[in-house]
Amino acid sequence: MVAAVNEDMGKILKAGVSVLSLGDDHMVTYPLLQAHAKEYGPWSLIQFDAHSDTWDMGEDLNHGGM
Repeated sequence: MVAAVNEDMGKILKAGVSVLSLGDDHMVTYPLLQAHAKEYGPWSLIQFDAHSDTWDMGEDLNHGGM
């Protein structure tokens, strides 16, 4: 999923389209930021989350470690 979203978002950005993403699983944020960083350079993220499912996952990459 990460690779597919990253690739598709890259195509959208290269077409000059602006993107607004709201809601969904936290995991979708990672490839969206990767694609934007590839196109525009480094980005930062401030994420407001009402759930207590964000914790240090070590080396794992999943929705709880964003």
